[in-house]
Amino acid sequence: MEKSTKSLGAYAWPVGTFIGLIILWELAYYVFDIPKFIVPPPSDILRGTWEWRGYVCGRTLLGALATRARGPCEAVISTG
Repeated sequence: MEKSTKSLGAYAWPVGTFIGLIILWELAYYVFDIPKFIVPPPSDILRGTWEWRGYVCGRTLLGALATRARGPCEAVISTG
């Protein structure tokens, strides 16, 4: 039981810090009236990513597959 508590604590600080920074970024956007073209708020980025989720996931998968295929192709070319 101690090990699982220890691992949970290891993730709590980084995750909490990340969430805190996102909230701080969102608040700073509205408090300082930052133009969207300079730094959009995280909520807009999340909304846009969700609207384009099919495209984003497809391109991410395509990039991952291309990266995986690159190794064998380089091995063939370099030994050929």
